[in-house]
Amino acid sequence: TDEVYTQTQRFEKRIEDLETRLSELEGKAVQPSKIQSPDTLFDLGMQAFKANNYVEARETFRKLVIKYPGHGRADDAPDYRGESYFVQKDYKSAVQEYQAVFDKFKESPLADDALYRAGEAAEKLKLCTDARAYYGLLRQRYPKSSMVKKAKKRDASLKKNAKNRKFCQS
Repeated sequence: TDEVYTQTQRFEKRIEDLETRLSELEGKAVQPSKIQSPDTLFDLGMQAFKANNYVEARETFRKLVIKYPGHGRADDAPDYRGESYFVQKDYKSAVQEYQAVFDKFKESPLADDALYRAGEAAEKLKLCTDARAYYGLLRQRYPKSSMVKKAKKRDASLKKNAKNRKFCQS
């Protein structure tokens, strides 16, 4: 009752203190526990992204998609997550994030770009079959996209080098 309530408050305070201390030890800024608006989350994610703090950017964009999946900027979040992985040369994770843009936001103006970037990331992994599939899907699904010409060029290059193990492992 009152004693249980008081004890629960003490436990919650202790957990909050431990989380604050952990954040300090990890060198991360302590975020306020209040719920942030989708626009605030997007702005924070962009600030972190522009500051090359990609881990924080990815986490902030992840929160945006989880808390506000229907928000107008929700499709931007996995795209920026993909870009952050691409910049850090984690191409496998980049492909997954770009694929998420296409899977979850097919009608987004970013979907064609995401497919192209997924193809580029797959190329970096020497997964030519996958890259060609992304480029082909881009051409098929978004024939009027400004990315189609570039995708055709990349696809032709991959087709030409398909047997060259220096460029293609699959």
